[in-house]
Amino acid sequence: QISRALQYFRTGLIQIISFYHCPRSTNWTELKYYSSAISQNKNFASITYHRQRNRFQLYIPRFGTSMVNDNNENVRFLKNAGAKNSVDVDVELPEKLTPLIKEFLSIRQCYIEYDLMTFADVSSISEVDIFFPWRSIRQHHVHNEENMQIRSKFIELASKLSQNFCSLTYQAYLITMPHDKQHGINLHAMRHLVAETHLEEHPGDFIGAAAKLNDDVEQVIKTYGDKDRAKAMRRVAENESIDFSFVL
Repeated sequence: QISRALQYFRTGLIQIISFYHCPRSTNWTELKYYSSAISQNKNFASITYHRQRNRFQLYIPRFGTSMVNDNNENVRFLKNAGAKNSVDVDVELPEKLTPLIKEFLSIRQCYIEYDLMTFADVSSISEVDIFFPWRSIRQHHVHNEENMQIRSKFIELASKLSQNFCSLTYQAYLITMPHDKQHGINLHAMRHLVAETHLEEHPGDFIGAAAKLNDDVEQVIKTYGDKDRAKAMRRVAENESIDFSFVL
């Protein structure tokens, strides 16, 4: 029951945080949790609590230390890490999300204490530093060496996380919107939802949408730009918020 509660809470938390910044599924699975800025290691992607500001920081470096290999191998964390204008993801989440994340952390602690420490040979909570810890009871059925390493560190496969997210959003919307035809949302579709929502609320702000996706502005314009030129021109013509006082 605790494990199930963690999965449902995780799904809601990912959806809410995504509207401030929307990582890819691999980034979600690789996030570490740091309880303070002092303990944060910026060689890894992380969620870190800043006590003085009472906020959590989402941080994903362009390049960092491999989560799987123990030889300090340098790997790419962000898909477009090598792009000319690429930067690390460094987003301070709003304070209104702090109680929600803390509630998730309390369930996470219960999950580690009652499941991982009991069934996965974990001696203390500090041994599990993954923000979204996961394990499989079928660990002994896995023969792929890399997957064994991933699972031994309580990291979920990105594909499994996305499937689970889609399944649980489907169940949630089935209850809240029983008459609407839907199939849930996978994490890739979540990125589209975030971009389209941002552009609906802030027409023409492709830079802001690109920042939330950590994608190239040119690619965002190509994907989400107005295909109807006449409609775009009407929107510009109807924009009364432009201040022309500087020409007077």
